[in-house]
Amino acid sequence: MDNDYFSFGCHLKSVREDAGISIEEISKELRLATRVLKHIESENLDELPPEVFTKGFLHGYAKIVGADDNEIIQNYGAQLTTHKEKKKLQANLKNYKTGFKSRLILLFMAMLFIIGLSVFSSSYLQKKNSNKTQTQQGHLEKSTKADKKEAPYIIQSHVTNDIFGSGSNRSTEKLLLKISAISKIWVKIIIDNQKKKKYTFNPGDSLQLEAASSFNILISDAQGLQLFLNNKPVKISGKKGRAVSIQIP
Repeated sequence: MDNDYFSFGCHLKSVREDAGISIEEISKELRLATRVLKHIESENLDELPPEVFTKGFLHGYAKIVGADDNEIIQNYGAQLTTHKEKKKLQANLKNYKTGFKSRLILLFMAMLFIIGLSVFSSSYLQKKNSNKTQTQQGHLEKSTKADKKEAPYIIQSHVTNDIFGSGSNRSTEKLLLKISAISKIWVKIIIDNQKKKKYTFNPGDSLQLEAASSFNILISDAQGLQLFLNNKPVKISGKKGRAVSIQIP
């Protein structure tokens, strides 16, 4: 029973029992199943027929037991209205909980997506940087191999102090290097440990360079040119067709 103040079924049952009338008699008189009558007496609104039929049953029941049918039907209507509002409120609350749960799930999925995207981005950047490093190392290795292929047979040679005098004189005297080509060759020269320069010579070509402290020379053919340091010939060791590296001093 939702509200004793608006009681209709319990009131009918009380009047029936006071009158000594059984529920079976009511059932027979109204030609209504005792099951429905019991739902009326227990005020089980969810199990009762539609409102228009229930009001008719209440009217007949009240007339048989001698109860005020108008009061019974009025109380039934009031209690039914309260019951409907309660069910509506419960449904709204259930929908709110369901909606909140759905929003919470969506929020959780969005967070997982953001975390996954962050992990993927981090992994992608690390892989990209790793590939870039490997590519740079590959270029460096190729460059090193190319230099080795360019001069497969390199002989290291050093010019002694006898060419240009004692060490004390060398510290104040500039180094003048003259190159005279005998055959077609190429020469790489580093002057005073600065940037490397490359020259290509044809037979008869010559070049004069000046340094403050040193020359580092790579020649493609040991017998392809002549060197003169401060007008003194520089001996070049190496066979014809082989590259040679010379450090002066």
